[in-house]
Amino acid sequence: MNIMRLFLFIHPFLLLFISANAYCYLNVEINKESGRIYMQDESCELIIYHLSKLINNEDASNTLKKTCSSFNDKKSVKESGKLIYQIDLTNLLSKDIRELLLENNDPRRSLNCWNAVLYFNKIIKSIHYTDGEEFSYIINSPLCKELDANKEPLDPLLPGDIGVVAYQSGRKIEQQHAFIYLNDDFVFQKDGPEGKWELTDIVGALLGYKSKVAGAISGAREKQKKDEKKLDMKKVSEINRDTLNKYRVQSLFNFYRCISLDEYLKTKKPSKEAMTLLETIEKEECALNKLAKTNMLNEHSIKQIQKILTIVNAIIEKFSENQNKLKEDDKLIYEMILKRITSMNLELEAVAKSATIKENKN
Repeated sequence: MNIMRLFLFIHPFLLLFISANAYCYLNVEINKESGRIYMQDESCELIIYHLSKLINNEDASNTLKKTCSSFNDKKSVKESGKLIYQIDLTNLLSKDIRELLLENNDPRRSLNCWNAVLYFNKIIKSIHYTDGEEFSYIINSPLCKELDANKEPLDPLLPGDIGVVAYQSGRKIEQQHAFIYLNDDFVFQKDGPEGKWELTDIVGALLGYKSKVAGAISGAREKQKKDEKKLDMKKVSEINRDTLNKYRVQSLFNFYRCISLDEYLKTKKPSKEAMTLLETIEKEECALNKLAKTNMLNEHSIKQIQKILTIVNAIIEKFSENQNKLKEDDKLIYEMILKRITSMNLELEAVAKSATIKENKN
C-alpha cells in the first residue's frame, strides 16, 4: 500500500476504536441498529478541533460546526449534570470502511500493541497475540527500515510509520510499546491486550512506560490537562510537538517504516516449501482469530492448532539443520514462522489456562 493510499485509509479506520476520559482520547459511539457512527464529547469545540486535526483540514471547522448537536435526554442530563455533543461521522467514511467498523466493534483482548501495528502494516494477516521477540525480529528485518534520528535534518515522518518504545538496561533492550504515527498531533495505538484502540498524541503514547524521562512525560501530560481546561489547544499541541522532537532525538523512542509481507515477497524468490509452510501458518492464524472472536476456542480446537504448529516447527528445524544450504529468502521466512509459532502458542496456552480456571471456579 503506498503512502497516499495509507493516509486516505488510516483516518476513517481509526475513528471507531477510540476511548474517552483523557486528553486526546476521543469517544466514538457506534449504533449498530441504525448503522451510524458518532464522535462525542462535552464540547462541540473540542470535537471539531480534534476532528479537523485528524483529517488535516483546519478549514473544515465551519462545516463540522453545523453538524454538531446535543443528543441528551432530560433524564441523562439530570443524572450526569452534563450535556454531551456529537458529530455524525457515518457519511465521512467510505462504504467498505463503514461496514468494517460496524461489524468489528470488538477490542479483542488477545490483540496487543505489537500485533496491532504489524497487522496494520499487513506484515501479519490476522489478529492474535504477538510477543516482543517476534516484534523485535520483524522491525529489525529487511521488511522495515529504522528512520535516522541522529542526523540533520531528521528523516520526515509519514502516516503509517511505526513508533517503538524500548528501554535499554545495560546491553539488554526491553520492547515496551508500539504505535502508528498519523501526524504530529495524533498517533494510533492499542495499549495492552485488555486495552481499547486509542487515538492519542505522543505524550499519551509514552505515558506510563519505563524511561529515564518518565517524570518529564507525566509533567507534560499535567500541563496539557490544564491547558485543555482553558481550551488553549495551541499550547496542548505545542507540548506534544516539543515532546516528539526532543525525545525522538534522545532516542527515547524510534520510528520504523515497513512494507507489507506480500510487497516484500514480490522481489524475492523463496522456495515452494517455505511458501507452503508460510501459507499453513497463516491459515492457522486465521483459524485462531475466528475461533477466538466467536468464543469457540475449546480444548479440542486448541490442541488441533497446537498439533499443526508443532509439525511446522519440526519441519523448519529439519530444514534448518544445514544453514549453508538454506536460501537467504527462506531463512527470513522460516525465522518469522518460528517466532509466530511462539506467539500463537503463548495465546493458546493463556486461553487454555483461563478456561481451566473458569472450570475450577464452577
